[in-house]
Amino acid sequence: MQTNEEIPVKSQTATRSIFLGMILLVLAAPTLAVAADAKAMPTPHQVVDQVTTRLMTVVAEGREQGEDNAAKYYGQVRTIMESAVDFRYIARNVMGKKYWLAASEEQKQKFIEAFTSGMVETYAKGMANFVDYEISVEDPEQKIGDRRKVEVIQRFKGPEGINRVSYTMGKHRTGEWKLLNVVLDGVNLGKTLRAQFARSVEDAKGNLDVAISGWNWEA
Repeated sequence: MQTNEEIPVKSQTATRSIFLGMILLVLAAPTLAVAADAKAMPTPHQVVDQVTTRLMTVVAEGREQGEDNAAKYYGQVRTIMESAVDFRYIARNVMGKKYWLAASEEQKQKFIEAFTSGMVETYAKGMANFVDYEISVEDPEQKIGDRRKVEVIQRFKGPEGINRVSYTMGKHRTGEWKLLNVVLDGVNLGKTLRAQFARSVEDAKGNLDVAISGWNWEA
C-alpha cells in the first residue's frame, strides 16, 4: 500500500527507464544466482536486492565515463544484458502473437535487433539518473513457505520523493525465482509496449516493415 510520501514518476521516459532497468535486473537474477551457489537459492527479495546492487554499480561506472565513451558504455551494458536476457522472447511478446506469426524470419530478426538496441540505449541512459537514489527492498510481510508466487516491493527514494515498484515473482521448477510481472504506479510495461507496436502497425496500414523500421522506445 502506498503512503502519502510516495509520488508517481511524472516523466514517461523516467517510468520506462525504471521498468527496463528493474525488469532486466530480475531477469538476470537466475543466471547470477546459480553461478553463486547452485545449492542455496536466494529468496525472491534477496534476488532483487543483490542483482540491483551489482548492475547499478555498472551503470554508475558508465556514467563516469562520459559521453565521449557512450558507445563503449552501451556495448558493455548490452554484453551484460545478452548474457542473461532472452531478447527474442521479449520482442516476440511485444509484437504479439498475431504479428509474430505473420512476420518472416528476416522481419523478426530486424525487430529483435531494433528492440534490443533501443532497450539497451534507453536503459543505459535512463538508469544513470537513478544511481544516486536510495534503493531498498521492503521486508516480506509474511513467510514465503511453499508459495509459488510472491510480491516483492522495491522503493526508490530521490529528491522528488519516493517511488514504489511491485514485482510479481514466480518460483520456477528448478527452484529459481523469476519475474512474472512488474507494475509501477499502475503501469504495466509489457502491455504498454505491445499496444505501442500494434498502433505502429495500424499507423503503417499493416506494413510490418515500416512498423519495425520506425520502432521507437520513446514513442
